[in-house]
Amino acid sequence: MNDGNYLGRRLKKRRTEMGFTLQELASKTNLTASFISQIERGVTNPSLITLQKFADALNVQVMYFMAEDFSSGRRLTRSDDRPRVMVDEVDITYELLTPDLSGAFEGVVIHLKPGSKNAVRRLRVETEELFFVLEGELLVGVGDEEIILKKGDSFHVMGASVKKLVCAGSQPVTYLAIISPPVL
Repeated sequence: MNDGNYLGRRLKKRRTEMGFTLQELASKTNLTASFISQIERGVTNPSLITLQKFADALNVQVMYFMAEDFSSGRRLTRSDDRPRVMVDEVDITYELLTPDLSGAFEGVVIHLKPGSKNAVRRLRVETEELFFVLEGELLVGVGDEEIILKKGDSFHVMGASVKKLVCAGSQPVTYLAIISPPVL
């Protein structure tokens, strides 16, 4: 189950696995040890930019901090237990459908509000991606081409070629992204 401090516990677990003290992680991320401690204890929540700093320093993907330990073999994720990341600074919400990131792909439901920033993220590896629009309109920029996907439309693409993912209409857009290998 994904409780309020799951992210903080995952951060601390990975930091200690890597053998880093709070001060060492602070130095690698240009954050303060006290701020990192607050995140680990669940006192505050990090921004997506901060999570990316942790992911880079700890050699994991951002979604590692929301992913669950599936050593029990459990594969069912109920809607209320789904790990969610709300990125207020860019008006994007991610819902992780596949919290076990050790598989060949990940499934993510992404919500973009009108006027939200570009949802394209920096990739460390080449990916293959499928987008399926559940509600609203999604503008996908691939190279010099821009394509508007509407409810029910899907688009299959190599991830590195995607330059833009934004809400194309006056209503929020919700879409499913299936990504291989897992990168979020």
